[in-house]
Amino acid sequence: MRKTFYAIFTTVLVKKLLPTCVFILFILPNFVSTNLTLYFSFLISYSEYLHIGILSNYHINIMANFNISLQKTLAHEGEYVNDPIDLGKETYRGISRANHGHWKGWLVIDLFKTQPNFPFNMANNVDLDKQVELFYLYEFWLPINGDLIANQTNADSIFDFAVNAGVKTSVELAQSIIGTKVDGLIGEKTLTKLNSLDFGYFQPAFTVCKIRHYIDIIKKRPANKKYLYGWIIRSLSFYD
Repeated sequence: MRKTFYAIFTTVLVKKLLPTCVFILFILPNFVSTNLTLYFSFLISYSEYLHIGILSNYHINIMANFNISLQKTLAHEGEYVNDPIDLGKETYRGISRANHGHWKGWLVIDLFKTQPNFPFNMANNVDLDKQVELFYLYEFWLPINGDLIANQTNADSIFDFAVNAGVKTSVELAQSIIGTKVDGLIGEKTLTKLNSLDFGYFQPAFTVCKIRHYIDIIKKRPANKKYLYGWIIRSLSFYD
């Protein structure tokens, strides 16, 4: 890990910072010597560009990003479904009406039911998409303190399992792996320990525990065995 960091740092220094310093200190002043305001405006603008460029080129993320996690989870969720075997019954983008009947999006969906071509007429509806985003933000992302998880894939995986199995179940499973108090709440101690662990240790262990959880569900309710393959594929997908 340290060698990788030094390699990235050296590359950034040689390819980005050194040429930039030469340009700013020796070449640029000759062109803007009569306009210091323009010169300093350029320095400020370029420093922002350089910062963003380094982060995007080398994928250095300070903390996990909600939108990235959300898109990965939504890729596993269907559109509108009303499966009689599913205890959640009527479901849209993974949001179960039986468990989340308070969600404002159901009002929008009920209106679409009165129009032709339901449920396909809901595709790309901006208002509905926004309701989905807000739902996942407040019901799952904020409760797991996703913005304070350093590794994006760890955040993706904990968030996705929270959506699928519940926040408390997902957090308790993570805590049982990292060795902190199992209380279903991601606080300072849990975050510190999680962020200090190597991805190669946490993620495989978390994946195995998720699959074991799904198998336990099927033992209790055999009708759910039709979902097992999808659950396993979903669990194994967090290795980016």
